[in-house]
Amino acid sequence: MLVLGIDPAPVKNSIVFDGIKFREFSPYNLKRFIDKISYIKDDIFIAWDAPLSGAISKKNFNLYERDIERYFNRNNKRIRDFSIPKGISTLGFASCSHWTLSQYIFGYPNLNPSISSNHKFKLIHQLKDIDYHNTLQITEAHPALAMWIILEKNLSKHPLFQDTWQYKGTNAKDKKNLERREVIIDSLINSKFINSLINLEPYKNELLKSDDKLDTFLCWIMAKKLLLKKDDVKIYGDNKKGSFLLPTFEYIQIT
Repeated sequence: MLVLGIDPAPVKNSIVFDGIKFREFSPYNLKRFIDKISYIKDDIFIAWDAPLSGAISKKNFNLYERDIERYFNRNNKRIRDFSIPKGISTLGFASCSHWTLSQYIFGYPNLNPSISSNHKFKLIHQLKDIDYHNTLQITEAHPALAMWIILEKNLSKHPLFQDTWQYKGTNAKDKKNLERREVIIDSLINSKFINSLINLEPYKNELLKSDDKLDTFLCWIMAKKLLLKKDDVKIYGDNKKGSFLLPTFEYIQIT
C-alpha cells in the first residue's frame, strides 16, 4: 500500500512525502497529483494535516469546533491530566484555512451528507475502519501535537522549551524557532519512535529548512506505523467527535 504524508496549504505549496522523497505542489497541482495516483493505484493511505470532518451530529453540533479540538485546546486544562505548551495549537476546524483544500480535493468535511456522499477516499476515524487491502483511505493527523508527545519527556528541561514549543519559521526574526526545530529534529533522529522504522538523518537539512516538511514527515511515519499495526500510534476520537492520528499517549482520555 502506498502511504503518503501530506501537509496541505491553500496558498503556498503543499508538501507530500512517500517515505523516500518530498514533493511540492500548488493547490491545483496537488489535486491533479492525487487524481493521477488514485487512478493508477487502488491501495493508498493518506495522513492529512488538515481538518477532514465537522461537528454535525445533533448531540455535538458546532460549525466552528469539534470535541477533538476542544479536548486538545491548550487553554482547556480542566478536561485533561496534562498541559500542552504554547506553540502547539489545535484550532477549531472552521478557523483552519487549509480545510478548504480538504474540501476541494476530497469533498471533506462532509457537512451535509444529504447532498455530498460520493467520496473516492474513505475517511478513517477509528482503527476498526481501516481496510488493509485495495482501498483509497485518508485520516486526519496532527504532527505538531505528535512531536510534542514523542519528545515532551526528553525536552522538558531544555532551556529552549520552557516557555514555548514554537518551531515554525526560517527568517532571521524566527531564530529561536529555527533553533528549536533543530533540537526537535536531532531528538527525533535519536528517538525509538522514528529510528525503529526509518533513518531520519539523511533528511535533516530538508527538515531544518522547511517546517512543513517536518510536519509532513510526521504524518507519513504515523500512517506507516498505523498500517504496520504498531502499538505506538493510535487514532483518537471518532466520527462524532472528530479524530487525530497521534503517537500513543497514556494520558489521553478521549476515545
